[in-house]
Amino acid sequence: FSIGALHISAAGTFSDDVVTLTSAQADGPLGLSLTASGTLPITGTGANLSFQASAPLALANRFLIDRGTQLSGTLQAQGTLTGSLDDPNIQANLTAAGAQVIDPLANIGLNNVNLAASISGQTVNIATLSAAIAGGGTATASGTISLDAAAGFPADLNIALAQARYADGDFIVATASGNLSISGPLARDPLIAGQIFVERADLSAPENLGGGPA
Repeated sequence: FSIGALHISAAGTFSDDVVTLTSAQADGPLGLSLTASGTLPITGTGANLSFQASAPLALANRFLIDRGTQLSGTLQAQGTLTGSLDDPNIQANLTAAGAQVIDPLANIGLNNVNLAASISGQTVNIATLSAAIAGGGTATASGTISLDAAAGFPADLNIALAQARYADGDFIVATASGNLSISGPLARDPLIAGQIFVERADLSAPENLGGGPA
């Protein structure tokens, strides 16, 4: 995995196995950037770094190339890192505005994706995540996701659909509203529950669908 060339600059001191950064900056492709300042012990605890980061969502597209999913927009982060290099404690706010997701295999497009979230240690708290569905309607979500990979990323999420219109491109066009909850480890068969009300559904059968004259 490579994100391309990074241009790094830093100013500070190193004494008694502690790096003290007056300023540090890294810049990469597509507008990727990170600035930081503070203290960082090479061993032991006592880290106290402040940082700001800007990450283009398009960097994730290479992981999604098999299904052709395309992300656009920018994720902004601002926070602190304390503790140690071996066991860092990150507290940060995450935001995104006007992002876009296009998934051609699922025939789904999300526009004007807005995110307000925070990271506290091993937990991502989603205050609000909203999007306009390309076919019509909106989707919103909130809740928590644990970053504990060994536990399968446990989550507790609530999702609301409002007149969400979906077309598979072949047979189905449907408009639905409702609320869903997702709980349990996202990587290990999470529980999905809730109610969806299908306001309208149109099914189209192609002229060449099976059979022949009786």
